[in-house]
Amino acid sequence: MKNLLLIRHAKSSWDEPGLEDRERPLSDRGIKDVAQMANVLKSYNINFDKILCSGAMRARMTIEIMNETLKLDPQKIEFMDELYNASRRDILNLLKQLDDELMTVAIVGHNPGLTDLANFLLYDFEYELPTCGMVFIELDVNKWSELKSGTGILKFYEYPKKHKP
Repeated sequence: MKNLLLIRHAKSSWDEPGLEDRERPLSDRGIKDVAQMANVLKSYNINFDKILCSGAMRARMTIEIMNETLKLDPQKIEFMDELYNASRRDILNLLKQLDDELMTVAIVGHNPGLTDLANFLLYDFEYELPTCGMVFIELDVNKWSELKSGTGILKFYEYPKKHKP
């Protein structure tokens, strides 16, 4: 069994219209949501073997703020420009190349790729992953290269509005 956590970056800011898309930072709401969701994720007590994060500023800020709560090993975090606006197929191909010694992997990235991947791996997941949403999937495979449609079992689906009073 393998485990995969998909994290969509938190809400980004549009305050600087001339800023290149990949350089957009998180909004104030996004920063608050990340702090909240980091506490939710901490309650699950997951040990990550690897965290792959898009090189976009909003994704980098998401994992960096989460790390303030989670105290992740920085050696396990890899920033990858290939994850910026990656399609389901791109992410799937990347996952299939992972070392099979890695049991639990997180991906911090963007829609529509993350939502499409969740829908592909899970037969019964028919949601649009919101900003700062997280889907934890247990994969019924022994090797990452065995990933295919329907091999996932939903363990949890968390998002900021679920935890608002």
